[in-house]
Amino acid sequence: MIESVLDEHLAVMGRVIAKFVSGGLMPHNIDSRAIEKFLGAPEDKRTFEGIMVWMLDEGIIRAKKVSQTMDGTMFLAAAQLTAKGFVIVKQPLPGGDTIEKRVHSDSSGNSFWTSIGDLVGSAAGSFTKSMTSG
Repeated sequence: MIESVLDEHLAVMGRVIAKFVSGGLMPHNIDSRAIEKFLGAPEDKRTFEGIMVWMLDEGIIRAKKVSQTMDGTMFLAAAQLTAKGFVIVKQPLPGGDTIEKRVHSDSSGNSFWTSIGDLVGSAAGSFTKSMTSG
């Protein structure tokens, strides 16, 4: 099965969320030139940077300091899940489990990580919609 670019990005987002979930609320210093050190697997630098920007903009993660060089390289100091990110990973899913539980089950494979990223994106959208319609 051929994956779309969005599926690839969702898989990376799933891995990023898994890293934050496995670390609890411990802060992470992230250098986009050292993605493999952070995630434990190599990923495309530009894709990773784009996902980190999106997660920051959506309020899923925060960092004490974010800096970016001219070539797009990102440095995040003390990055953590936000309260919104925490709610997203703890939110019950239709099957009764949570993103956090699914991450801990670690079925591996790109489709597993894509599904985690898709759940995060959907939950972020639902969270925003519920906050603005209330």
